[in-house]
Amino acid sequence: MNTIAAPQGTVSNNTHADNFKAIDAVETLLAHLVRIEAVARVACEAADELRSPSGRSAKRELMRMQIFVGQAAHEAVEAVTQADRLMSDLNGQRRPRAEREPGAKRTRARSNQG
Repeated sequence: MNTIAAPQGTVSNNTHADNFKAIDAVETLLAHLVRIEAVARVACEAADELRSPSGRSAKRELMRMQIFVGQAAHEAVEAVTQADRLMSDLNGQRRPRAEREPGAKRTRARSNQG
């Protein structure tokens, strides 16, 4: 089984409201979600490798377990994808307005002329 390194936290222990940085919080959340995704994928692979039991009831339970583990892995992938989008959005907001909106400088220049 693969060993997964624990994510390093990036949010300060200083809990004052003026210390909160959304990008740091999302980055920490993303690191934890990536770890959860990795664990879910390993669990899914392990569940798929289990031998099929001989009893009808046991087979049904194994199938249910495989479905739930597969669903958890899928949900983890979706969560990581969403967190990646949030990181991209937040990183986009950190750039100067002119870089985010190519027409921003021109609009401002026109409004200053009139």
